[in-house]
Amino acid sequence: EGICEDKNIHAIIDVPSNRIRIEAKDVVKSACPQLPHTIKVHTPEMINLNMGLHHGDIHIKGTKIEGDVELETNNGDIHISKLRGEEISIAAPNGQISISKSVEASNILIVAPVVVVKKASSSEKLHIKSGAEHCAEKRSSVSIGALYSPNALVQSFGKKECNIDLDAIHGAIQVEAERGNVSLKRITGNTKVNLRSGGSVHAEFDMPHGVSELTNGGGDVSLLVNHQALAKVELRASDDGGVTVVPGGSFDGEITPTSAVGYLTPDESRATVAGRGAAMGKVNLEGAERSSYTTSFFGDGAEESEAVPAIVALGSTEVRLESLSWMDSIKRKFDVA
Repeated sequence: EGICEDKNIHAIIDVPSNRIRIEAKDVVKSACPQLPHTIKVHTPEMINLNMGLHHGDIHIKGTKIEGDVELETNNGDIHISKLRGEEISIAAPNGQISISKSVEASNILIVAPVVVVKKASSSEKLHIKSGAEHCAEKRSSVSIGALYSPNALVQSFGKKECNIDLDAIHGAIQVEAERGNVSLKRITGNTKVNLRSGGSVHAEFDMPHGVSELTNGGGDVSLLVNHQALAKVELRASDDGGVTVVPGGSFDGEITPTSAVGYLTPDESRATVAGRGAAMGKVNLEGAERSSYTTSFFGDGAEESEAVPAIVALGSTEVRLESLSWMDSIKRKFDVA
């Protein structure tokens, strides 16, 4: 309804809540091709939604959509408030995807040159593919405010040096990128990062679990680890680079100009590891090797038992490890002396 009269509304489709399936195809030839047109679809909150456009943007408004969702536009952006379901797939191969609140599902696939998400949570797998050809200067190709997943993969391969910026990470995440800067903050879990040719890798661990491996084939790697964390550490830099260790707790191991191998042990003032209180002094590393840590990342009872966490960092230039207390971290964040 309203073709040419409204100038914006090409068609309005109402989907009643008692319909099991409805299919709508735009087969109307516009009488006013010079004017932009919009298709508005009104749906209940709980619905399986499959929407595809050759050209144009997709806006999902309202409180949320709950169900299996597949959205794709070949030439345009996708803007979403909140999605929840079992299977969610969102693709804008030549545009931007932004989610202002959250996306939650068992399996999530997001494909776009630029991805901006406030919160992403998957109980099985999260996969983000970002081609950074269209990324603007100083703009992240992938930016996520909070991420929860036992199996997350973020890939960014493109011509531009765009950034990956992930915060509040819970679970296991793998990052693969050609170039640009990779920043991972507030990690509770483990990560594998492979930055191939240029840029920097920065990772901040609140509580490491399992094995984390960070490799930068063309730049620096910097690590910031909670001063209460216990971890095996292996740092290696090229002959032209160097390794720096600045522990807030203590480092027990061997340090050379281009390598550091040993243990980062908790701050004695607060640490309790393997049943030993702070008054015991240094952590008994042999006892820590035999002990295990159990953490639950999700509410479904899934647990992961692991030995002492390990952090391995390989950089082509500089590799730096720091261990700060929460107060020192806050001071650094806000540049307070």
